[in-house]
Amino acid sequence: MSPNPYDETPYESFACPDSHPNRLAVIATLFGLEVPALAHARVLEIGCASGGNLLPLAAAFPGGSFVGLDYSARQMAQARLAQAELGLSNIEFRCVDIAEVAAASLGKFDFILAHGVYSWLPPAVQTALLGLCRDCLNPRGIAYVSYNTLPGWHSHAVVRELMQFHLETVTDRQHDVPQARGVLDFMAHHVQPEQQAFQLSLSQAARSLAGKSDSYLRHDYLAETNEPLYFKDFVARAAQQDLAYLGDADFPSMVGDGVTPAAYQQLTAQIKDIVRLEQYLDFLRNRSFRMTLLVKKGVAVQRSLPGSRVKSFWMASDLQRCRPLLGEGAEMASLQQPAEFKTRRGLLLKVASPLTAAALHLLQEQFPQALEFADLLQQARSRLGLWAQQTEIDSENTLANDLLALYTKPAAIEFFTAPPPVGRLDKLDKLAGAFPLASAYARWQAGSTARLTNLRHETVTVGELERKLLPWLDGQHSAADLQTALRAWVQDMGPVQQPGGCALRPQSSDAEFANTLTRLLESLAAHSFLCGPAG
Repeated sequence: MSPNPYDETPYESFACPDSHPNRLAVIATLFGLEVPALAHARVLEIGCASGGNLLPLAAAFPGGSFVGLDYSARQMAQARLAQAELGLSNIEFRCVDIAEVAAASLGKFDFILAHGVYSWLPPAVQTALLGLCRDCLNPRGIAYVSYNTLPGWHSHAVVRELMQFHLETVTDRQHDVPQARGVLDFMAHHVQPEQQAFQLSLSQAARSLAGKSDSYLRHDYLAETNEPLYFKDFVARAAQQDLAYLGDADFPSMVGDGVTPAAYQQLTAQIKDIVRLEQYLDFLRNRSFRMTLLVKKGVAVQRSLPGSRVKSFWMASDLQRCRPLLGEGAEMASLQQPAEFKTRRGLLLKVASPLTAAALHLLQEQFPQALEFADLLQQARSRLGLWAQQTEIDSENTLANDLLALYTKPAAIEFFTAPPPVGRLDKLDKLAGAFPLASAYARWQAGSTARLTNLRHETVTVGELERKLLPWLDGQHSAADLQTALRAWVQDMGPVQQPGGCALRPQSSDAEFANTLTRLLESLAAHSFLCGPAG
């Protein structure tokens, strides 16, 4: 028997925000489904590697139940060690072959996740994976399956085939990845100028893979099996297992993101079959990767999207307003002009409703915490005062429709079916009596890496002082304790450069250390590492 490649080179396992059960629950709710409560959900992950995606979910939802499957004994040992160190009793890891595991031995689940697995499985095991989804899903359950898709993966396939051809003469696996990178760089630099499109494709691949780890390249490009397929073919395979298409974890892609408005309008007017519509959109985008959500056959999916469905959500947004904020010298006449906001990615958005603009300002003030729709509506009305009462005839529906429209834009707003346990740092004068509490999972991670999973299930790289500080944020250490520890670290490390060019030194004043501590805590809060009241 050939050695397990994932035992030889474990796959780096990180949190995948798109697979978070909240994301799945929100999209299901938008399509008219009743979803299970996240706090007590049962979650199965197929191909969980060392648990980088599942462990932070188990830590965030202590009332839930989690099971991870993987056929790499080495990765399962790493996952179980992490579980023990974290003290998590609500998660179980099983080292099994997907094709052989009995669904009855696993039970039923509200959410099933299979990220970065399907395309790398032989056909029989792909069928087994979808069969597990069918047999293990609760009636209202949702499965998430990601995979490489065509037509976009055609260009990636050229790179993969080039590497595999070159490695036919390389017998030492220690040199396969450097050799693969080398031949790609060689080709990218020596393709003739008249082959401009091909040269650009190879150059983009070389730049992209330069930032990827060796384990990523070995398992994603050099693996024996890697089968991209058209979306329509994946849905057909799912249908053979009595599973139906619900949507995509990348919700904006379902409503025209990445194609021109004219193209989307024409396609939606002419094509009523959702699968054919999505396939045309994939051709337009040259899409190479999908994150498909599946439900059991017969589940009623309502494709209309009334704004009223967002009224049950909590929401968070860090949209930045481009003009003066309400209440800071703005004339009332200016409230009648569209407000402009920018996303983290630089996308400019215009908001016509003053109520919605006020709501977005409130969300930006509270970020990363979320506000419930009803509370957001009440606060936005209060901020506008009498002017809103006189001009906003149907303000509740206006706000709901506007927020739904923003959800169709990448990185504009987040929806939650339950309030996320994210905290923020209050005014600086309150810090003296605080005992800050950070995510238990991030505190544990900080002992071995600077790449940490925050409470929004994102991977964030933190600085050295932030990494040292995190394990101390257990709710048992005061600001004075933290400041003393910070001074001791600087004593050991030597001068630490600060923003603005100033260095923090062992002889720096108490005020300088207090300011640095506040800045570190503010940074951790802004990146969603601090727990809220429910944390």
